[in-house]
Amino acid sequence: MRVLHPPAVYYTRDVVDDPLSKARMDRLMDRISCDRVQIIDENGILELSNAFRSEDRGKRSGEIGRRGDPTILFTNYRWPEESKYPELAKHNSHYKTLSGLRWMDFRDAGDIRRRRNIVCQSGYELHSAYNCIHHCDYCFMGNTLMIGLNLEDLCSHLDALIDENPWQTLFKFDNQTDNLCFEPEYGASKVFVEYFALKDGRYLMLYTKSDNVDHLLDLDHRGKTVVCWTLTCDRAARIYEKGAPTMDRRINAARMCQEAGYTVRFRFSPIIPIEGWRAENGEMIERLLSEVSPDIICIETLTHMTPEQIRSSMDVSQMDQDILSTMDPELRGDRAGPFPSGVREEIYRFFIDKIREVSPETPVVTCLETPEIWRRLGVKMKMEPDKYICCCGPDSTPENPLFGKWKEPARR
Repeated sequence: MRVLHPPAVYYTRDVVDDPLSKARMDRLMDRISCDRVQIIDENGILELSNAFRSEDRGKRSGEIGRRGDPTILFTNYRWPEESKYPELAKHNSHYKTLSGLRWMDFRDAGDIRRRRNIVCQSGYELHSAYNCIHHCDYCFMGNTLMIGLNLEDLCSHLDALIDENPWQTLFKFDNQTDNLCFEPEYGASKVFVEYFALKDGRYLMLYTKSDNVDHLLDLDHRGKTVVCWTLTCDRAARIYEKGAPTMDRRINAARMCQEAGYTVRFRFSPIIPIEGWRAENGEMIERLLSEVSPDIICIETLTHMTPEQIRSSMDVSQMDQDILSTMDPELRGDRAGPFPSGVREEIYRFFIDKIREVSPETPVVTCLETPEIWRRLGVKMKMEPDKYICCCGPDSTPENPLFGKWKEPARR
């Protein structure tokens, strides 16, 4: 873990009352340089929560010029029946994030399809922290980093979640932060990797941009953990992901994990249309697939943002101006916007063809895309929107027979 320099660090009383949580916080504090460290009560949590909802919340990191580390709140996970602050939780939904109540979320594919017109798969996702330290220009996270500490208690609740949902065999951890950045001091990787190693038929997926993987290499994962990196081409990473490891460092981290027996995956996301994007991403694909053998690659263009957000938070002078000119503000309600479907299809076809040229047996699938894109590219991907594998699908484990489908000749 690199040394962090937050403007303030807060912790809740239940952290110091629990020996395991206190020890975990102490380890993390050894890598944190901050003069303002104090305990926080219910009123303090409410104040911090209101700050979490401030005008910066919802803006992009590049728009607010965030470069320093966020304020940190150490807390313990609480479940509704055990909450010490029921009134606060009742009246302030953001408290649920800051207090750790949201140790998991349910990704509802039907709701996503109705509200956003994109294809996804239902599944439970696991969380232990919120916010990140990478400072990517396009990121929507605010300026408060919540870190849950009673991970052993979380695992005790995870037993019931797994037993009650036998249909889900892969559990994603964590798309609200990058836990590997806080290791080995945090210890979440060890707790969850070793937990899933003993779960018959269940797999863990670590979701990351980090190259901080040394702590993973000697863990007894028993082949039950998948590690998935998000990756952008080298120039895009340097321009728009200033606090994240470079493309090469992420690829090297994946190679190390693969050599340690982990299944590795990549999500080319977001695909940023920089000037010369074909050459830059073609080089990335060749570099990656010469070093690593991912069992699947997902692809997603720069989405979730309006044209105004892109222009205010990212250096658009570095982008392909022809593609930039196609941004459509009317796609605001379509999560796959702001680039129209024809532009996205052109980008996806390039990626699929290039990956297939370099590694014909590597499956490729679009992520969070519309039924229209699926109609155009489903045959090319050799998948269907109601039956496909991806990086974090609830049954996208190495045993899923769809992984073998890309070994057959593909239709163009």
